[in-house]
Amino acid sequence: MAGFLKGKFQIVWPLDFNMVGCKMGCLQLIMAVSIHIGYLGNYYSLHPDLRCTTQNIIAGAYYNSGRRVSVYAGRKVAMGDGFLEIGLSSGYGDEAIPMLRYRKGNIFVVPAYQDSKKEKVYGLLIGWQF
Repeated sequence: MAGFLKGKFQIVWPLDFNMVGCKMGCLQLIMAVSIHIGYLGNYYSLHPDLRCTTQNIIAGAYYNSGRRVSVYAGRKVAMGDGFLEIGLSSGYGDEAIPMLRYRKGNIFVVPAYQDSKKEKVYGLLIGWQF
């Protein structure tokens, strides 16, 4: 088995700000830790993510803050020293929703809203992925 993976399996340490996680071909296994600012209630803060990246196209699945699996697809767009990830994500209701995430190095920021019974609440999710 080790001969089969030889040359295709690479561990990338969190201190390398260009790549993070464990990478095999286009697949990466990433762990993210997040904090939710401005939200009502308690949210899960650990997010394992299995992602495939080819050039500027991303697709994968992760465990979201609502304790459900989300499947996503989108594009990476360079922006300043970082990049935006723009696409669609499932796991937050019956329909896919727009996804927007800015990442610089291992730090990311996600604008989001929470639709409670009384009002819509806007907030930020700030995280670190490794």
